[in-house]
Amino acid sequence: MWLCFPLLFSCGETKQETSEEQKDTVVAKQPVSAPIMAKYGTRLQKIVKSDTGILRGINFGDDVEKVKESENTAPLEDSTDHLGYRIDLGNYEDLDVRYHLNPKQQVWGFTMDIYLDEQSSVDSLFSDFRNYFSERFGTNNFDNQRNMLAWNIADSLKVIVKDVGIKQAPGLQVQMMNLKGTKQDNNKSPVQ
Repeated sequence: MWLCFPLLFSCGETKQETSEEQKDTVVAKQPVSAPIMAKYGTRLQKIVKSDTGILRGINFGDDVEKVKESENTAPLEDSTDHLGYRIDLGNYEDLDVRYHLNPKQQVWGFTMDIYLDEQSSVDSLFSDFRNYFSERFGTNNFDNQRNMLAWNIADSLKVIVKDVGIKQAPGLQVQMMNLKGTKQDNNKSPVQ
């Protein structure tokens, strides 16, 4: 009889530990800063995709397989130095996103070309990017008050948002790159 009591007691502890572990796992999977993106329109949410990572749930240094898993579709471009995807934003608007890769097949930069249907959409999205990136990275370092914003974060992360559209083809370009570590392994820059 005394042997059964310790056995039952230890089983109870194991179940409690297991349920606590499961509880921690669920909490850890939730994005820490989910409320940031929720403040912005669905267009920005489709483009940025997640507040986790640097962009679209991807961090600098993540490998090609993680990018492919995250995008969950076959890339339109798949080379040794970049992966490219086209995302339909709806209303005849598209996003082309390129993940720039170092020789180790790890992400060191992002370029997004965003094709919009009218200039008012460009202006609205430009404003959303200004506010969103300022909230994530702090005040921008450059704003020419017309068509370009830039953030320099700790001399390693560079973020540029540009209105690159013309009257017949409105759009934006967003570039994000890590200037330390992985870029040094790759002489090609996503900035043109």
